[in-house]
This record gives sequence, C-alpha cells and structure tokens, in this order.
Amino acid sequence: EGAYDDALAAGHEMRRRGGCPVDPMVEKLRNPANAVAVLQAMQGLGPSAQLLVPKVLPMLAAFEPPVKVLAVDALAEVGDPSAVPALQKLYEQEQKSLQTLRAKWIPADLPKKFDEGFNPEALPPGADPDAAAARQADLFRKVRALAEAKAREAHKVLIEQRPPTEVVDDASSDQLRLMASLVRALGVLKAEGAAATLKPWADESNPRLRGAAYVGLASVGPDGIALASAGLVDADRQVQGSVAQALAEQGLAGQKALLDVLPQLSGDKLRLLEPLSRSGVAASAVGVLLQLVREGGAEAGVAARLLGDMRSREAVDGLVKYLDDPTGVARRDVLLALGRIGDPRAAEAVGRDLYHDSADVRAAAAEALASIGSAAQVEALDALKGDYYRRVRDSAVAALGRVGK
Repeated sequence: EGAYDDALAAGHEMRRRGGCPVDPMVEKLRNPANAVAVLQAMQGLGPSAQLLVPKVLPMLAAFEPPVKVLAVDALAEVGDPSAVPALQKLYEQEQKSLQTLRAKWIPADLPKKFDEGFNPEALPPGADPDAAAARQADLFRKVRALAEAKAREAHKVLIEQRPPTEVVDDASSDQLRLMASLVRALGVLKAEGAAATLKPWADESNPRLRGAAYVGLASVGPDGIALASAGLVDADRQVQGSVAQALAEQGLAGQKALLDVLPQLSGDKLRLLEPLSRSGVAASAVGVLLQLVREGGAEAGVAARLLGDMRSREAVDGLVKYLDDPTGVARRDVLLALGRIGDPRAAEAVGRDLYHDSADVRAAAAEALASIGSAAQVEALDALKGDYYRRVRDSAVAALGRVGK
C-alpha cells in the first residue's frame, strides 16, 4: 500500500525471502480501486505471485493505459509464459494505434534539392519581380500538393509496414509507456519471434522505446545479448544503465558482453559497474576490474569492492600495487577489499596505512588487518587505541582482538 518505489523495494525483499501469501491480494482485486496497489506488490514479488496471473490478464483489456502499464510490468516480472498470448494481442493493438498517429509522416527522407523547374530562385535574368513572386507562389502550391500526395501514399504504406522512427512525437506519454512495457515484456517472457519483433524498436528515436527493446533483447538468448550490447553505448544515459542491469542479470554471457564494452568507454563508467555490484560478477572479470582500479576515478572504488566481494586472490598483487600511489582516490575501498579477500601477503602494505593522515583510511586499514594481520601489526594497532576518532579506535580494538587470537 506504499508509494511505488517503496512498494517495489518491499516486494523485492519479500521475493528474496520466498514471497508472501497472495490470498489477501486476490481478495483485494474484487474492488477495482485496489488494482494499482496489487499490481505494484505483484511486480515486486515476481514469480512468487504467480497465482495472481489469471486475475490480472483481464486488466489488459479493461483498464486505462496507466494501469495497463503496471499490469504488463507485473506479468513480465512474474515470468509466466501463459501471459504471452494476451500480451501479444495487446501489442498488436497498440502498434496499430501508433501507426495511425504516424501515418501523416512521409517515411522517406525529404529531398535536399529542388527538381527542375521548381526552384523559386532560378529566375531568368531581368525577370519582372511581381511575376517572379507570382511564379514563386505557384511553385509553393505545387510543392504542397506534391507533399500531400506523398503523405496520402505513405498512409497506405504505413498500414502494413512499420512506421518511421521519428514520428513518435504525436503519441501520448501513456501510449509510449505502454508500448515500451509491452516490448520489454515480450522479450523477458521469450515470446516466439521476440528477437525479430524487438530488433526494429532498437532504432527508435524515443529513448524509452529504444531502451525497452534493448532490455527485452538481452533476455532472448545469445543473439539478443549481442544486439542488446549496442545499448551500452547509447546516447541516453538511462538507456545505458537499464541495458547494463539487464545484461548483468543474464549470467556469464550477459556479463561478458558488459565487460567487453567497459574498457572501450571513456568518462563515467559507474552506470555500467553498479549493476554488476547488485547481481554479482564472474571470476573472468578480474582483469577488467583491476584495470578500472588502476585508472582511478569514481569507478575505481566500485571495482575494488567487486574484487573484494569475489574474494579474488588473483587481484591481490594489483590492489597492493595501487596502495603505492598516495593520491589514489579509492584507497579506502582497496584496503577493505584486501581485508575481504583475506590474503596475508597484503598485511605489510595495509599496515603502513595505519599511519595515514585520513581517519577513514586508518580505520579501513585496521578493519582489513582484522582478517589478514599478524603480530607484526600489533604495536601499531595498539597505538590506534588512543586515536582521536572513535571509528579508528573501535576498528583497532576489533582488529587486536582478532590478531591476538
């Protein structure tokens, strides 16, 4: 019953814990006014709310677009293939609706030059200005008539063919959201022929539709993952982030596609790294993550944390070498990563940072030594028991307790 983001977060946590009873939600659906709340909960719960699918499918025809969007997203999260026929039917209806809005546009590129006899500036030398103005007006009327004829012809063509990508301007935001949700859902549910259906939408000028197509393609198999990888270098940052999250959730194949693109990007790479921190990362990522740590920048800290989560002993030498640079912005994260990995080879290098100017770094070094330290660091840790900062003192005491044992 909370706001959308809160309900979704609670639902995801309940999903992680195995779901929750859905009978109360079935009862709530008897009142249409509760539809939004139930669909939010269903979207968060995912597969554990499968019993609600038969109750939700009729909503695809009976409710307004904003509620339909929630219903489509909820069905996609549940992942029940039985919803595919109803979603495909709604997709076809919405596609025809968009085609009608786009029919007035000419699908071909407009000409860049006048045809012979139509250029209003190409007048004979010494021509009468009034006659030239009349001739220009006549030419413009001819051009307009020609454009209208082409538009009528384009309308006939667009009834049977996919519309051009630049004509989404006439569609409402609700229509675009619904179409984007349908495109994504068909891919996530692996509908038959989904790759062929979604591929053209990846060329859309509207980022919402384009991003939905990439996310859907990421779910349909190796060929779809290869197509979805183009979304990682999309001009829209939100598209990049959503595609990165979708690929990170596809296991080794999706993560490989993501890691292959990371070194090619310049500038901020956090939007691609953060999804990996949520989904976990394979051991094959060590080389790319170490390179990001060496390059520094905001993403170095995230890369170091990922290496620590992986407990990668292969990364120890590279992380220790990073500590040689006193100006490294990810120093604290590297220290904590070495502590999580737990390799005693790093103890000496980590121990040197017990004397660092930064209290955060001193605390991180003490925390890391709780896992990898030895008697060689006891004296320095004991000295930190009198540090000005309480966090440093607490970390030193905890480390001494572990190292002493």
